[in-house]
Amino acid sequence: MAASLPTRRESACRTFGNQGGPPPTASPLERPLDHRYRGEHPVRTLAYLFRADRRRLATAVGVITVKHSPIWLLPLITASIIDTIVQHQPVGRLWTSTGIILLIR
Repeated sequence: MAASLPTRRESACRTFGNQGGPPPTASPLERPLDHRYRGEHPVRTLAYLFRADRRRLATAVGVITVKHSPIWLLPLITASIIDTIVQHQPVGRLWTSTGIILLIR
């Protein structure tokens, strides 16, 4: 007697490792790309993908904010130097502003 050929479903089940039972369920931390994204807001999708690393992501944002915050003061100190020169204020204020710029750079 000749062996019968597998059906399309049987060969697909062998290919994908499913033996005809229900589809395998994805663990929330193992397979993030198995989630369905139909109609979700992009920020919600990013929050879902980064859910395991939220603490590290928040820490990285905090460190970068602290690291770059001195540069945000540069325009204010430059304005102070310009005001000192234009308004003929004491030279000590000019040196103080220059020292602060050298300190943050």
